Amino acid sequence: MSGSDNWSDKQQHFISAHLRLCADILVRVSGGETPAFRPPIPPDDAATGVNPLLLQLMRDCWDEHPALRPDFASVCSRFLQINGEKYTEH
Repeated sequence: MSGSDNWSDKQQHFISAHLRLCADILVRVSGGETPAFRPPIPPDDAATGVNPLLLQLMRDCWDEHPALRPDFASVCSRFLQINGEKYTEH
């Protein structure tokens, strides 16, 4: 087996595992679990490499109380802030 065949197997395994995880999350979120299932959000530390403002936006959007979740205009505004006020179409 060549190196490229082996890489393809690794890619297929990763994609398969990722799709199973996504499917599990979708089933649990839409299934009406009590309390509502929320996928884990990484901690606010530099080791994750994720912008802490984005992590907070995720937490706010997944608030247990719908009235406390940001509206769409607020989400867009916060995305612009996170993206350095740069609008992108992609």
